[in-house]
Amino acid sequence: MADGLTVMEIKALKDHGLHADGQVTGLYLSIAKTGSKSFIQRIMFGGRRRDIGLGGFPSTSLATAREWARENRTLVASGKAPLSAKDRRRVPIPALYTPTVRDIAGVAYEQAVEAKRWNHEKNIRAWVTRYLKHVDPVIGETPIDHVDKRELRDLLAGILSKTPETGRAVKDILNLIFDHAEWEELIDANPVRQIPRRQLPSTPAQKHFKALPYTQVADALDTLDKSDASLTNKFAIRLLALTAVRSRSVRFATWDQFDLVNGVWEIPETLMKDRERFLVPLSRQALDVLRMAKALNPTSELVFPNERGNAFSDSAYSKLFRELLIPATPHGFRSTFSEWAHRVEKADYAVAELSLAHVVGSKVTRAYLRTDFLEERRELMQKWGDRVGDSTMFNVDTLSTKGDMLSRQPIESNGHSGAQHVGETWD
Repeated sequence: MADGLTVMEIKALKDHGLHADGQVTGLYLSIAKTGSKSFIQRIMFGGRRRDIGLGGFPSTSLATAREWARENRTLVASGKAPLSAKDRRRVPIPALYTPTVRDIAGVAYEQAVEAKRWNHEKNIRAWVTRYLKHVDPVIGETPIDHVDKRELRDLLAGILSKTPETGRAVKDILNLIFDHAEWEELIDANPVRQIPRRQLPSTPAQKHFKALPYTQVADALDTLDKSDASLTNKFAIRLLALTAVRSRSVRFATWDQFDLVNGVWEIPETLMKDRERFLVPLSRQALDVLRMAKALNPTSELVFPNERGNAFSDSAYSKLFRELLIPATPHGFRSTFSEWAHRVEKADYAVAELSLAHVVGSKVTRAYLRTDFLEERRELMQKWGDRVGDSTMFNVDTLSTKGDMLSRQPIESNGHSGAQHVGETWD
């Protein structure tokens, strides 16, 4: 029934239960045990599934049931409640079925937030700000099915020619809105994706994060050690360099993510770009950093809290790099590690890429790749730790902060690959 039910089929059907129309998503013919037939529509609204009665057959025709089902999908897409056959007898219908771009933008945005499309709160705020500034004044009140691809081309071209980064962000906003409208069958196709690339101004390639040559990482960290930066920031940035993870994972790291007995950091999916948990094997140097961080903030759930006990902002580490005149960004450590692993260490491609939490190969390849190469990555990360080196300012027995000595508790060895802990077991 890929093309949908026919009137002849409906008349011939005898089995009680639900029979999917196949043409309009969520529309069913319901046959009761008594043999009576009616149309119902299953649709999500307000966070739960609803069954909407669209009338009995043949008093409600198949064509009418499909029309009403499509109208209900339009209503829900614009944030309005779907209507049953009874509702339609008392509610004026005509003006309800032309949702605007603004209507769809609101629903699409709410669903994207609920689905956690964005990792950063600032990206969520930026989406709203850019929509209100660049999109809503131009097409916000336009019915979603009346927007022309040429109109969108002109809108994007004007922004891309002035501020390419903002233009790319606005294009992403428009794709989110019109993809949602297409999914809800309010339009036949997303007009943004129909704009040929040649119709938009060429833009410079996005700049990569500035990275240090691998030979300069140790010196940069030595510069950091000798600076007036807080101990917490020094430890955090050194761990960032040693693990080659993204700064968000370090800034929001909590002690329950770490198994310091076995030397593994399990980053939860909420802190990962691809929304999949990631295991990081910890080198001896990384474990030393964590032990010192624990001694510095023994009661904090966050590994690297700021003075108020919260996570640092995403700009805190970058600002420190600028102040110290380090010609790179914290994120650039990932590029540095990648260059060293591939070109210098000649590491296996999959091992090196998985160390950066990159997707390796096609879906078929990944289906056969039933390993995360944890032990191979552990060996590679230890070599990287040896390359980066130990801190020249701190040691595992004492911590110095502006002339005051912070005593540490006795260190107990656990006998696992050099991993040690401070008077307790973190597993």
